[in-house]
Amino acid sequence: MSEQLVGPHFNLALMQKAQQQGLSAWAAIAKQIRVGMSEAEANALALVVLSDFGAETNWHPPIIRFGANSCKIYSEASDPGVRLQKSDIFFIDLGPVFEGHEADIGATFVVGDAPEHKACAAAVATIFQQVAMHWQKTGCHGDELYAFAEQQALALGYQFNQEIKGHRLGDFPHRLYANGSLGDLTGPVRDGIWVLEIQIRHPKLPIGGFMEQVLFIAAEAAQWCLENVAAPFVWVNCKAVV
Repeated sequence: MSEQLVGPHFNLALMQKAQQQGLSAWAAIAKQIRVGMSEAEANALALVVLSDFGAETNWHPPIIRFGANSCKIYSEASDPGVRLQKSDIFFIDLGPVFEGHEADIGATFVVGDAPEHKACAAAVATIFQQVAMHWQKTGCHGDELYAFAEQQALALGYQFNQEIKGHRLGDFPHRLYANGSLGDLTGPVRDGIWVLEIQIRHPKLPIGGFMEQVLFIAAEAAQWCLENVAAPFVWVNCKAVV
């Protein structure tokens, strides 16, 4: 299938390593996000940290969304002037390249104790884990996987964003060889080149949850991936920007 092609330098072990390095950088960025920051400041911080962690480039720029902007997809511009509040929700989406291979990491964080924020962040992580495990157990096709994902979101009472259906990765730049949406794939999902991407929205409030990682079917990588998304959500104790 043409949408599953990779380049001449593709290496599955390097894809796994890139994802692990990206997760380490992502955790470091999350620790440095502060109440009062603008999204532009947060994205600039992310670029510095990614470089410090050895990213050669970014196949997509960092996307950090605060508050109501957490409902927007990657191609939508954020509402201007939004800063992180003491009680808030936000997500971090990174696309670094390490050793010529692309990673993609996204997850949702909560600042403060608002139950709606906590529930939304918990829901997207739960859905992500359910969907990843469903794929690993059944080997279902991409379109079937996203039909299952929507069912899980609706069961938890959240709107499922059908504009976000996962995508390709590979050796950089993957777009030279293949593109496409995981949710439109009517065939088996090749190991280590597809990103599971889940975005939900609260049914009443202007807040959303987002999570993504590369899918690996190899036993060790699959277990590692599940361990890293097992926590239902992540709280960060953000200090105010002075």
